[in-house]
Amino acid sequence: MLTLIHLFSALRLLTDCRAVHSGSLAVRESLIGARAATRNPRIESASRRKRC
Repeated sequence: MLTLIHLFSALRLLTDCRAVHSGSLAVRESLIGARAATRNPRIESASRRKRC
């Protein structure tokens, strides 16, 4: 249950990042981020927050 919540928060952060950044780089980052979020959502969401 917690992993699902973290996954959704990571996805929300990814959409925020996509709005800030532009181009294929943001898309590539979101794909990498989504893959990392499935592995360890807590670390991914924390790194997203720092990057954005």
